[in-house]
Amino acid sequence: SILISITAAPAWAMLPNGPNPELVGALVREIILRYPGRAFAFELFPGANTLRGWGAPPDPAAYAALLHSVRASLSDLNSDLTLVAAGLAANASPTPAGDMNDLEYLQRLYAAGAADTMPIISIRLPAVQSDLLAIPAPGQPVVLRHYELVRQVMLNAGHASGLVWITGFSWPAGDASSHEQRLQQALWLEQAYALL
Repeated sequence: SILISITAAPAWAMLPNGPNPELVGALVREIILRYPGRAFAFELFPGANTLRGWGAPPDPAAYAALLHSVRASLSDLNSDLTLVAAGLAANASPTPAGDMNDLEYLQRLYAAGAADTMPIISIRLPAVQSDLLAIPAPGQPVVLRHYELVRQVMLNAGHASGLVWITGFSWPAGDASSHEQRLQQALWLEQAYALL
């Protein structure tokens, strides 16, 4: 099985409200046809709730339209394909200028009717704070258990059958030159594996 993350659409593939859905569908279709018999999962524009990830101001309705368009462009193919949606870039309040809070973005995706085209919601967790067992809370620093808040939004939208994939996370920056720091890193990894 292969997970492909499609990121950073070039300028010629952009519309004013984000990546061109028809061109994205054509790209996904071409990959599937070029490599028949493979099980593909496509993560479409991770960080779509950010200006950087979407390439334009975040627009949940445009992202929902992209998901529908890509799914429709592949309807005649007999392929083992999974669309992985959003790649939510977890952010704490205040949200950086030009970005949208990931939980609000997900709520708006559901409001735009995207639930039927996103069986999997992906999350990217940059710079997870060091206490992995910390309970997540809206507006607080990002913790690994942020997925619990995402799951609650999914349940509130009636999307209990949907899955959550963490497709990226990183540990806090730091020095690992001392024995104590290496022990802290080992504990961090142990807690991360246990939670995941």
